[in-house]
Amino acid sequence: MLTTDVKKQLVRLPLDQIADAKATQVRLKLNKDIIENYADSMIDGVEFPPIIVFYDGEYYWLADGFHRFAATGVVNGGFETGDILAEVRDGTLRDAIAYALSANSVHGLPRNNQDRRRAVGMALSDSEWQQWSNVAIAKLCHVSECLVRQVRTELCPRQGDEPLVRKFITKHGSEAVMTIAPKAKAVQAHTHVPSAQANDVCSDETSSIPEDKLKVSIRKNGLIPGLYITYGWDSVIVPFEKVAELAAYIERYQQQLLG
Repeated sequence: MLTTDVKKQLVRLPLDQIADAKATQVRLKLNKDIIENYADSMIDGVEFPPIIVFYDGEYYWLADGFHRFAATGVVNGGFETGDILAEVRDGTLRDAIAYALSANSVHGLPRNNQDRRRAVGMALSDSEWQQWSNVAIAKLCHVSECLVRQVRTELCPRQGDEPLVRKFITKHGSEAVMTIAPKAKAVQAHTHVPSAQANDVCSDETSSIPEDKLKVSIRKNGLIPGLYITYGWDSVIVPFEKVAELAAYIERYQQQLLG
């Protein structure tokens, strides 16, 4: 079970008190350019938002702010000395992982497809979460249900004709269980889809998110000043020097559609 009554406090936390970040890191790898950029900004006196850690009474588990944590280590020449502003929450390693699974879905450095797939894979490796429905895991990781279904099929192929049991949360907030019967084998002549097209069905991870959630904003004072484009749970940062290039691309693309 995850911790539901979470207490928070803001402190300067010594770097060497934070547990191995690899235990909770969802990204496939950190961006070295971002780390160097953050480190330079820190040296110049730029104040960064606090990282988020969960404390279980013994260890501090990093949940959000991996690039900031790494950059602080660069500034201090390692993690043996120095500290970092942290929002400390009560919780376990599992609470930290649950938080990290959806971190950067709407802010910070956007996740790429590999990061999203890794998040889903980490959720499915948990003995409890793997029993959740695809929709529940999609909400946990802030990805599309289609992606969860695809990754689950790859990692947990269905065996035989045994029914599947999935847990989900009802509209009243209670936990319920549903049983999914095995699908009947379809006639291949009428149902065959070429593999390339089948893969394309789930390639657009935001296909199920309404277009009315498309948001565009300009941030002049952010860590990376530029145009922030958010579509559902995904976001991208376009630096100001690349906006003209993006506009030209959109114009060419519109001409092709109308062409």
